Formats: sequence, C-alpha cells, structure tokens
Amino acid sequence: MRGVALVLAFLGAPVAAPAPLPAPPSEPTEALAHSGEAVIGAPLPWFAGWSPTGEVINRSKLLQDNASGHVIVLFATWCKPCEAGLRVLAAARPKLDAAGLKLLLVDVGEPAEVVTPFLAARGLGDVPAMLDPFSRAAQTLGAVNSTADGKQETSLPRTVVVDAPGNVQAIFGREGPDYVERVLGAGAR
Repeated sequence: MRGVALVLAFLGAPVAAPAPLPAPPSEPTEALAHSGEAVIGAPLPWFAGWSPTGEVINRSKLLQDNASGHVIVLFATWCKPCEAGLRVLAAARPKLDAAGLKLLLVDVGEPAEVVTPFLAARGLGDVPAMLDPFSRAAQTLGAVNSTADGKQETSLPRTVVVDAPGNVQAIFGREGPDYVERVLGAGAR
C-alpha cells in the first residue's frame, strides 16, 4: 500500500493519509477484584456465544484445550482503547504462547461481517473469537451493566485471566503500559 501511495504522490495524485493508530495507554492497567459475576479466586462463570463461523463457544469448551490458562478479552470494533489493547496483544502473542496462555477474543454486540475483517487487519484473524450479539457474556463478565434507569452501560475493554482449572486469576479494566506483564503474571499463578 505504501508503494502505491508513493507512486500516486509522484504522479501528483492526492493521497489520503492513513488513519492514525490509537495512542498507547499511559495510565497503569486497572486491576479489578470482581467484574459482573467474575470474582478473583472463584470459578469462571458460565458464558456462551458463537464463533464467526457459527461454532458454539462456552466455558466448558474453553477449558477443554489443556492450556496453562486463558486470556479472555472483551472488545468492540468501535472502542479505541480496545483497539490499542488488541494491537499490544497481537505483538505479545509469542510471549503468551510461550507461557501457555490462549487468547479468546469476545466481541460485544457486533456481527461476524464486522468482527472478522477487523481482527484480520490487526493480525488476529487466527485467534479464536466469540460473538456476543446479545451482550450476555459481557453482562456475566461485567463489561455491560444495567443502570438504575434500565439502560445498558458498556465498560470496555475488559480482560479476564483464567488458570487451567478455570479459576479467575485477574480481571483488568483499562489497559496500561504494564498490561502484557500483568496478564503474563496472572497467567503464571
């Protein structure tokens, strides 16, 4: 793409600048003691959804793959902090793989036609993804809450780190510059 832009610029054609990537976070990662029904030290609560290809994904299937642990990341394509966190995770995949941690990316409320190209463009197209079209998993894991007036309030991004037996080891809200180290530390427990 850059070569095409250079040729167009050389020929005098107008070239639109690519959209800037979100700035890396500067505040430390926000650790939470609980989020929705997820509580540190307790078993991961039940959740379910579908892969972009229609395969059922749930708590039981997640825990059957003999990983050392799982990193469940709730996000939405419109969420700029989520995009920055996903970019960091994409770069950290060798470290996560070496620690035996498997990613599950959970999109809140969007269709496969939006989610699949979004993840592919960020180098995460091969990572297991789950669609949560009705925000049930997001409610269970505390990324979507009901307000006093009955409206839904979304709090993304949200990361839940789970050990091999399925116990919650860490919950993170805002992802700071120490995000990967905190995830790896929680996964090593």
